[in-house]
Formats: sequence, C-alpha cells, structure tokens
Amino acid sequence: MSIRRPLWSTTAMAVVVVTALAVAACGTSEPTPTPTPTTRPAATPTPPTTALSAGEVEYFEQVKAAQGLMESKFENFGGLFSRSWPLRSLLIDALLEAGVGTAFTGTLEALEGLSPPERFRADHERMVESTRELVRLDGEAAQAVKDGDLGRFVLRNGDLGLVSATASLGLSAAFCEHSRDADDPGFGFTLCGPAGPLPGGEYGGRLNDALRRFEPGFMSATGVFAFPLSLEPEEQAQVLASQAPLFAEQLQEVRAQMGSLTPPEELRADHDRLAAYYDGFIDGVNELMAAAEAGDLQAAQGQLIGFLTGFCETRQSFSSSQFKELVTVHFKFAAPRNPCEEAPF
Repeated sequence: MSIRRPLWSTTAMAVVVVTALAVAACGTSEPTPTPTPTTRPAATPTPPTTALSAGEVEYFEQVKAAQGLMESKFENFGGLFSRSWPLRSLLIDALLEAGVGTAFTGTLEALEGLSPPERFRADHERMVESTRELVRLDGEAAQAVKDGDLGRFVLRNGDLGLVSATASLGLSAAFCEHSRDADDPGFGFTLCGPAGPLPGGEYGGRLNDALRRFEPGFMSATGVFAFPLSLEPEEQAQVLASQAPLFAEQLQEVRAQMGSLTPPEELRADHDRLAAYYDGFIDGVNELMAAAEAGDLQAAQGQLIGFLTGFCETRQSFSSSQFKELVTVHFKFAAPRNPCEEAPF
C-alpha cells in the first residue's frame, strides 16, 4: 500500500521505503499509557497556539530547512525503486551510491545546532532524540546492504518508520502545526491530534485516537510488506516471520477498541464497514502467516495484494462525510500517490 507524504523525520520514514510508504505524523502532547479497550478515554482536542513570536518563526523556518536536507536523498531512493533491476548486485551498488545510511545525518546535525524557544524545548528534544535513533537504524540498514542482506535491510526500514511515527505522536499540536508548510501536498494527512471537536462526540474522539495510535505499526508493517525489492525466498520468509505476528496483534488491538465503542446511529453503517475491514485484515494476516509457515510464498504474496484491494474497497464504501473525517488519518493520502485510482477521499 503506497500512502502519504511526510512531516519532519516521518517524511519518508524508512530511508528507502519512502516511495512505498511515507506518513506525515505528529500528535498531541506526551504519550500516555494505553488503557484497555473498555477504559480508554476519549481524545481531548487541544487547539494549537497559532501566534508565534519573531524568534519562534525563525526557529520553525530552521526546522523546515533541516527537514529539507533529507529530501534529495529520498528523491534519489524513490528513483531507484521505480526501476527494475536485472541483477541484485546492481541494486545494492545503486543503494550505496545513493547514500543509504546517510539520509538523516545532515538533519540531525542541523537540529542539534538549533536553540529552541522555551515553550517548544520538549518537542525539540524529542525530535532530536528520535532523529538520533533514526541515524542509528539507518546505519544498520546501510550495513545490511553492504552485507548483501536485503531481508535485514527491509526490516530496518520498517523500524525506521515505527520509531519516527511513534515519536511524532508525542509532539505537541502547536509544534506539529508550525513545523510544516501549509502548501505541502501532505498537509492535513497526518497523525496530529485534532485541532477541534470531532463529529460523533466521545465516540468520534475515541475512534480517531485509536486509529492514530494504530498508524505507526501499520506504517511499519505495510512498508515492509510492500517493499518493492525482489527478495530471496529465505529473506521473504524472514521478513514475514518477523512482522506478521506483530501486525496481527496490532490489528486485533484496534479491532477490540472499535468493539468497545457505540457509534451514533447516523455513523453506524460506516462503523460496521470499518469493523468488517479490520476483520478481513485479521483473517488475511492469519492466512499470510499460515502460508509463510508452509513455505508457500506465492500464496503469501497473494494475501499482500488482497490487503490493498480491501483497503481501496473499504475506502470507497464510506457514505458519511463525518465518518470520513474520523478515519481520514488511515484512509487519506497525498497526491499524486493514490494506489486506489479513485476519486479523492
């Protein structure tokens, strides 16, 4: 599933899985412990503080410039994966030449050199800490390429996406708002907390919160599964064995959270469609794991294609504009990357 374009480090998340899956991700305040599905509180919208001082404006311009240092790297990687490679060795050489392992280093150096305004200090420190971890994981991805281990390389890219999005969920809404450009194609397609009340009252807030917190794992898993490399059979098995069980747990968790919610009558039909989507996804992942365990990688790949079909069919089936507002975090993506080939969400 190819989805979305980025915000800061979440921009292409996994160093070279960028064109396959990149999510703009930010959130509200520091993350809180995840309650059980029956006790999970509703999300509390926190309107961002839009007014900035002159010093804060300058700071965010520098943050955007730091993000921009990654763009050329990601564009290079995107070009690599839009091509077919007759020999595995040629792809490995191209990855090394494109700078795998260096995508986040310039951004980290730039961020470390900034002096953040006091009210954004915690956000800045979180961003720097997460970018350091991205640099470390990116280095491991580069070493995997040098070792010729593309299976491990793919898994590290999934880790990059997970780390970036999870950290972004802890950023404040105001920081999230000001660290991106309003004319960016990905504007609005983020994991940021809502800036105001959502449709459906408590139900809408809790559903949106559940989907936002599901997205980092979803991004990591689908980024790995959709990776456009031709892996060796043993590498494919390694990737599936590592990711599928974790993804199954994440799907079951978000489905359980949905089951604890009672939608308003006007949203019930779409709620049921979304529940059926996750039920089908869970069944598909279970079949994927069974096929992988049996060594039937062709059947496993067929399941992966089925995931995209289910995503697109469900996306098109929603009838309520209010419900779409609640689930846009999962089903909307920035142009021109529209794998569903249908009208805008």
